Amino acid sequence: MPGEGRLTHAAVDRILALLDGTAGHDIDLAVDGLSLRAEGRAAAPSRSVAAVEPVAAFPAPLPSGPQAVLAPRAGGITLPAGLVPGRAVSADTDIATIGPEGAGELVRAGVAGTVTDLFVADGDLVEYGQPLVRLTPAA
Repeated sequence: MPGEGRLTHAAVDRILALLDGTAGHDIDLAVDGLSLRAEGRAAAPSRSVAAVEPVAAFPAPLPSGPQAVLAPRAGGITLPAGLVPGRAVSADTDIATIGPEGAGELVRAGVAGTVTDLFVADGDLVEYGQPLVRLTPAA
């Protein structure tokens, strides 16, 4: 049978939809011969990218010292090639993508500066709020 043994886009969508509805519960899934066990934890609050206020809307200025960029959600992380300590970034530089390929959420630096530390590696699974990189803001 064509596609047998291959994980299809529809199967991944079905698995993700089932996982989204299981916060705090353990589940066992079997889809097209693939078995998956997920141990539930309370999910991080989901938020729409459009709902995030721009930095300029914050009442207090951002601190001038090193700042950690945090994961806006849990998931697998993809880092761009060349993201290494010492690299200069602008506020809108993409420093990571979290989530499935083609549907992941871009994580931007948020401040111009220099990458000081990397706390994750390409392909790692990260948790909501986990530090990804540390940036030293430009003077």
